[in-house]
Amino acid sequence: MEILGRADGKRDPMGKVVTEWLRTNKVTDLISATFFELDLRNVVFEDAQLEQAKFHGCILIGAQFGRAKLFDSEFVHCDLGGAGFEDANADLVLFNGCELNGARLRLASLEKTEFLDCRCIGAEFLQVNAVEVFLHSCDVSKAQFQGAEMSRASIARCNLRETNFSNTILKNASFEDVDVDSLTRFQNLQSVDRCVIERAMLLSLGENAGLTRGNLSRMVVRDDVARLRSQFGGFWTVIILGSMATFLFPYCWFVIERWTIASFSPNGKATVPLWLALLRFIWSGGKRWRDGWTFDFLSFTSFVWVLLYNVARGVLLWKTKSLEMREAITGIPVNFSVDTVQGKIRIGKRKVKWKPWKFLLNVVRFGLWFTIAAILWNTFNFLQMRVPV
Repeated sequence: MEILGRADGKRDPMGKVVTEWLRTNKVTDLISATFFELDLRNVVFEDAQLEQAKFHGCILIGAQFGRAKLFDSEFVHCDLGGAGFEDANADLVLFNGCELNGARLRLASLEKTEFLDCRCIGAEFLQVNAVEVFLHSCDVSKAQFQGAEMSRASIARCNLRETNFSNTILKNASFEDVDVDSLTRFQNLQSVDRCVIERAMLLSLGENAGLTRGNLSRMVVRDDVARLRSQFGGFWTVIILGSMATFLFPYCWFVIERWTIASFSPNGKATVPLWLALLRFIWSGGKRWRDGWTFDFLSFTSFVWVLLYNVARGVLLWKTKSLEMREAITGIPVNFSVDTVQGKIRIGKRKVKWKPWKFLLNVVRFGLWFTIAAILWNTFNFLQMRVPV
């Protein structure tokens, strides 16, 4: 069943008639019904069968969905301010661009339900079953989640200021790029095993947020500064600089050797500029470079990859040291994330978010073993070069 209309009933007079009928009669079975731009404020849908129903652009302020079956339904650009969903089955429901300010969802089942770009200011999610719930780009400030089951929940880019998660289950949940403040509460959490939070989130929470050291020991604290330090700080700095020097050594030695021979040997032999000799040396993998541009595919591609790999490591090493220095000078923990977006790049017809630090980390991570093999191969080729005796 599809019901079209507008809030003023002008587009489809039948929509206004249906709206009045819904307000004066008890709704029982509207499975797969579709509602477009209807004024359904204060309509009672309690105990109704609304599986796979669609509400698009509807005004549902104060509507009552208590104990309703809303499985696999969707609400798109609807105003649900103050609506009641007490004890409703709202599993697999999609709320997209909706107003849910002051909505009441006590004891509702929201398993695998998605909230996308919604405003849920002051909403009540008390004791809800929100396993695998997905909240993305939502304003959930001042909302109440006390006693909620939120295992494997995903909360990303949301405003959680003054939000209360006390007594909740956050096992395997994740909080990504969320905005919290000193009034956000996580007191008496029932389970936080492998819950993922970010360092920036911890720094923004107040001392009374409620997260204990025991909680933190069971959580996964995503700290990108610590991640960089573990890979590029301390003794790793010496190892990285040593490996970069090892990579550059054959080419530096070639330059020194050629310069020495050119400076102290008698003239009369054929000569080429030093930079051209170095390019031939790289192009040929150190073999038969005197004969001209003899190309060695494996050696040259290995050189290019190892060069890019070491450039990536060098940039990340510089970033690590700059973050460490900033913390040492200011005494303030640095807020840094490898997921920081710096513009977009076009790949084919798509625009993809450009995350340079994450890209460089992936280059280093995937290129480690290949780089080791390439270094050994280039070193072997260098040692095979014929020298005068």
